[in-house]
Amino acid sequence: MFKKKWSGLLALLLVFSFLLGACNTPKPPPPEEPPIEEPEEPIEPEEPEEPEEPEEPEEPEEPEEPEEPSEDSGNDVYYPNDEEIVLRDPIGLAHSDPVDDSYFDDVVVIGDSVTLKLYYYVLNRWNYEEDFLGDIQFLTAGSLGSGNALWTVSDESVHPLYQGQKMLLEDSIALSKAKKVYIMLGTNDIGIFGPQGSVDNLEELLSRILAETPDLEIYLQSVLPMYRYAQLEYLNNQSISEYNAALYEMSQRLGYYFVDVASVMQTADGSLPYQYCSDPDSMGIHLTDIACEKWISFLRHHTP
Repeated sequence: MFKKKWSGLLALLLVFSFLLGACNTPKPPPPEEPPIEEPEEPIEPEEPEEPEEPEEPEEPEEPEEPEEPSEDSGNDVYYPNDEEIVLRDPIGLAHSDPVDDSYFDDVVVIGDSVTLKLYYYVLNRWNYEEDFLGDIQFLTAGSLGSGNALWTVSDESVHPLYQGQKMLLEDSIALSKAKKVYIMLGTNDIGIFGPQGSVDNLEELLSRILAETPDLEIYLQSVLPMYRYAQLEYLNNQSISEYNAALYEMSQRLGYYFVDVASVMQTADGSLPYQYCSDPDSMGIHLTDIACEKWISFLRHHTP
């Protein structure tokens, strides 16, 4: 009875203790409310950039006209292989005030492949300077000489063309209406006829020309030297010098003008300067543009 009574009481106490413990258990904290973020201000759209105006295309630059060189400045040395030019006093026509382009309106130039290069140079200048050297005319052929100019015209002859037709120089000069003839021949003659024989042929050629056009003024140009390493047995700077001396003597005897272009086209040993020669590794006689400019400048500054 006692044990049962206390057992019931003990059970009652245990139930009461459990309930009391349950009442003292702390409640879990309420969940935190998320912070309220202030709404961001709306981003205003950027104004579109104004399109850039297209740049105006630059006008093409006009090609610079080459300066006329002065024959008084001999040191045309710009590159390692260039050589110093040695100027000597010209024989024949002396230095004069330069003439303008109109002086050449009634000029015809006769020559071989050396002069042919001068013709090509002038043609190029006419592309952007149409009044350059006025109405100058050229009668040139690659292998022309005073000897073969005396031949009869044929398919094999080397007479220059005039208006598309091959003809004798005396005939083409008469048709050209020129009043002044500048002639440089001899490079294709000296090795065959020798210096004096070449001058004799030229004298005969000029007599034929003057027979058809007696009022012509004749200007004999000295033959230019060769590049030193291209000299041949019979055509070399010594034989060219002898030819020019005989040519000058003929000009004095017959009253022709002598234009000593070679006086500004040589080195100390009498050779064509490297920078003036377009073919130093072969023939050694043809010219560069620099040499053509020097040549033209000399003609402008040596007139009666």
